Parts: sequence; C-alpha cells; structure tokens
Amino acid sequence: MNTTTDQKAFTDEEQADLRAKVNAILTAEGMTRTDLAKESGIAYGTFTGWLGGTYAGNNDMVAGKIVMWLESRKEKRQAAVRVRRAPDFVETKTAGHFTEVLRFAQVLPDIAVIVGAAGIGKTTAARRYRDTNPNVLMVTMHPSAGTVYPMLAAIAQEANVQEKVMTKLFREIGNKLGDRNVLLIVDEAQHLDTKALEQLRSLHDQFGIGLAVMGNATVLGRILGGGKGDDFAQLFSRVGFKVSQKGPKGDDACRLLAAWDITDKEQLKFLKAIAQKPGALRVMNKTLQLASIMAAQDPNGLRMEHIRAAYAQIDIPASAG
Repeated sequence: MNTTTDQKAFTDEEQADLRAKVNAILTAEGMTRTDLAKESGIAYGTFTGWLGGTYAGNNDMVAGKIVMWLESRKEKRQAAVRVRRAPDFVETKTAGHFTEVLRFAQVLPDIAVIVGAAGIGKTTAARRYRDTNPNVLMVTMHPSAGTVYPMLAAIAQEANVQEKVMTKLFREIGNKLGDRNVLLIVDEAQHLDTKALEQLRSLHDQFGIGLAVMGNATVLGRILGGGKGDDFAQLFSRVGFKVSQKGPKGDDACRLLAAWDITDKEQLKFLKAIAQKPGALRVMNKTLQLASIMAAQDPNGLRMEHIRAAYAQIDIPASAG
C-alpha cells in the first residue's frame, strides 16, 4: 500500500480496515482519540469524523496519514525491541553503602550527610530506598527553592500537608511526620541557604524526624563548619553519619557494565575510563543508552563506534552535586 497521502485512493474496504485497526488500538491500549490525533498529525475534528465515517472531506488523505502513523508506530516498536534496556537498578558497593546509611538515619532516627561527586549514584540509591521502604520522603532542591519557605513548601507537598501560611508550615510538617519513623531525604542540598539548613536541623531536633542531606562538598562544609564567615558556622552540633566520596568505588563500573551485558574488552576498557571522569557512572550509563539507540538498526549490534559517537554527544558536567 502506498503511504503518500495525496495520491493513494483507498477503497471502502480499506477504509473500514483502517478504522478497525485504529479502534482496536484505542480499546486495547487505553489511548485517547485526542492523543492519537496528535500523534498522527490529524486535526481532532477531522480524525473523529473520519473514524466515525461521517467526515465529508478528503477521506483518502486522512487514511494516508493513518497508514503512515501505523507504519511509524510499528517501526518504533521494532526498534525499541532491539535497543538494549538500561538496568533499572544495580546494587553497586556505593549504592549499598548509601542505602545502609539511609537505613540507619531512619531507624535511629538520626542525621546523615551524604556528599559525593556527580554521577556516583547518590540520587539513584536514595530513590531506590524511597521506593522500597515505607515512610520515606524525598525532595530535590534547586536554586529557586534555596530559602526556608520554598524548601518547606516542597516538603509539605511530598508530605501531603495543605497548610500554606509560612508561620504555621514548619509545625504542621513536624506534626505530620513526627513519631512515624519517617526519613526525610533532601537532595541537592547545596542550593539551600543557611537558614533553610537550620530549619532542617530543627525538624529533626524538635520532631524526631530522620534526616538525610545529600549534595556536593559545599553543603558538607556548611553543615560541619570549618569555613570562614557566619554562613560556615557549624550548623549541626552532631551528625550521626557522614559519607564523603569523590568517585565510584572499585567495582561499581564493573557491576553496572555486567548488568548491561557488556563483554567486549575494548568496550569495557573505554567505558570504565568514562566512569573515572566527571559525571562518572551517570555519564557512562547515558553513553550506553545513546549508543544502544544508535546500534538499534545495525545488524552487528552494539559496536565501539556507536559508543564513541554517543560519548562525543554527551554533555559532560565540570562539577555537580
């Protein structure tokens, strides 16, 4: 069947067959007519009219677009089957260490500070812990949420606290989360100012909430003291657990590569070298994801040239939390 939309004439039987295929997809996959119209590039009113057999315009043009959409959909699914899937989670030594610290902070409850270079798996391990343990909340800070109120608002949203008045928000969060063996994980905490960090400490001190603060070396200096000026005065009188790690542990990359089923010696050497550079395991993982997409159409599978090309396109961070 020719897929050009302005030349092909469709018989009534072909039109009916296309409508049946579309209706089957809508029913089986729970796809909405709105979404299908957008994906196929057909105006909603035109699409619904054609599907119902009431469209008075050029039905052949609509049918042609439907054919193109069906074929494109098929090709994408076939490519997806060929693309190697990134492992959901790999229990590296680093991830295991972070998980242990998070568990201690929740059970006791206590304060944990986890500091490390970008890409070693802090956030991945924290999300995994949150998803596999009860009473764990996780918020991610950013430059626009560095002061007290935006930070508390983010925590309130995760805790399902409806209070909006700043003067009441702190206590409402504490009352909601206190005495429930809760762990609050605050990621990218280097974006928080001194007063916001002090408010976190107060949540732990007054309500017994387990607290894990994660970020780069900046946040460690501000929490533990040792810097110059008021901003670096010691904020937390005690920290139960402190982890400071500059890069992946010895076999972290090996475990991740094994999960990817990478066995070629040249590929292994190149990818392990990536894991030792800025971005670490995160960049290595992204490189493999992109290389797998590039290799999807190659009958020889994933090759070194795909990996090199993918790595060349990855934006390598100079530093990050």
